[in-house]
Amino acid sequence: MKKMLLFFISALFFSTYVYADNSYSKWAEDSIISAIEAGIVPEELQSYYTKNITRQEFCRLAIQTYLVKTDNKTNISFETPFEDIDDDYITTAYYLRIVSGVNDNEFAPYNNITRQEAAVMLNNLADVLNVYKDSPRQEKYVDEGYFAQWAKDQIYSVTGIKSEDTYVMTGT
Repeated sequence: MKKMLLFFISALFFSTYVYADNSYSKWAEDSIISAIEAGIVPEELQSYYTKNITRQEFCRLAIQTYLVKTDNKTNISFETPFEDIDDDYITTAYYLRIVSGVNDNEFAPYNNITRQEAAVMLNNLADVLNVYKDSPRQEKYVDEGYFAQWAKDQIYSVTGIKSEDTYVMTGT
């Protein structure tokens, strides 16, 4: 189930255009329904599935996944390290080492998440949840030269996470 939820998170966020309020890619329908039923997708994120997702929204889904999968009812009371946002989900993701800022003082919460940022967050979330990673991708991506150095290992690592027979994140 953990793997399926991680697949859902990755599948949900990588389309780029908005067609209608509740539009989604047909291939993602079962994952969307399962994640909503599991309590992972907050009501305010249950629309615009094909729209780009922000760093803040991605943190919300990551921490919601963490809370559901660990049955943790934690009272979030950490002090934010960021000057540009004071958000319990972002702060919790930071202290769980799921996410970091764009620098020491800024998070850039309203920026759309990049694919490499999502790969790092998914990989870190999988580590926090002790999700088994089959084996990292061995063959190199043709666009590897565009990967930031800080994301490269995690991009290959997240490709070793499967939900049933489907990898959480792959290239095109």
